[in-house]
Amino acid sequence: MIMIKNTQSAIVNVAAVILMLVNTVQSQTTEYYYTRPDLNIAGYHFNFFGGVSIRSYLYIGEKSINNKDFHEYFNTHTGELVYLHFDGAKVYSYQRFSDKSELIHDFGISVGKPITEGLNTGFSVESIGEITLLTGEVRKTHVLRQGSLTRTWVEGIGDLKAGFLPIYYDIEGSSTLVCVREGETLILDKQDLRLACDSFNCVKALPLFDFKVDGKKVELIDESLFADHYEIDFGDGYVFSDFMSSHEYEKPGCYKVSLKINGHRFKMTEMIQYIEYMPSMKRLYLNTGVDLLKSPQMVECRSELFQL
Repeated sequence: MIMIKNTQSAIVNVAAVILMLVNTVQSQTTEYYYTRPDLNIAGYHFNFFGGVSIRSYLYIGEKSINNKDFHEYFNTHTGELVYLHFDGAKVYSYQRFSDKSELIHDFGISVGKPITEGLNTGFSVESIGEITLLTGEVRKTHVLRQGSLTRTWVEGIGDLKAGFLPIYYDIEGSSTLVCVREGETLILDKQDLRLACDSFNCVKALPLFDFKVDGKKVELIDESLFADHYEIDFGDGYVFSDFMSSHEYEKPGCYKVSLKINGHRFKMTEMIQYIEYMPSMKRLYLNTGVDLLKSPQMVECRSELFQL
């Protein structure tokens, strides 16, 4: 009798532990899955006229913008930065320059419910299921339907076919998910695209810098990602082969400051900013007429704003 009682007690204890583990897995939030360290969701978009554009995104970390908290993701080939924020099981993308958000998907919506906003507007949830990743981890899935069209969304990844941020509106093209990694660990891939995974996951260095001013002295703040080698040109004849954070201009003028970096297997990439030194105002002026993250290019100095 004692042996049976102890056995039953052990079974009850094991069952309790298993239930606790199951509940722990199920209690993880949507935000948790989308913000795993070194999460890298690789994909591409093909357009009949524009060709292939790489849409592979690496999770960087938290970012405060306009006193709001977001999560930052880096396009490993183009340098584009995108931002997500979460409201429970709802995933939103945030457009920094327009200060607007768009619903990507609501992983808390129930079966049969129509989707009335965001990327999947017009679809409804046909079923809720699970997918087992290569690591054995189980994730929630939503199968969406609109007439004969279906989409399968995976929590923490995106569209199982079209990837992290699919471009659904391009009727002459299509988005494709290639693979998903967390650091060096492959958690999801497609057999027909397995050989392309390493190439699409490869990270391109992103040159970024900010600055602050004290009189004629400028302090540069390095915000570059994945840089192995630097070359900085302050636009007044001084060029350095390492990141020099401090520089002083001898006379007022409009200076083209460029930061070139090498990173990993990619060729040197460059960021250009134009700075105007105005002695009367004792500060430097950054020309913000161009979205430097998307299209580093030449811009004209606003010489009317200062006098030599």
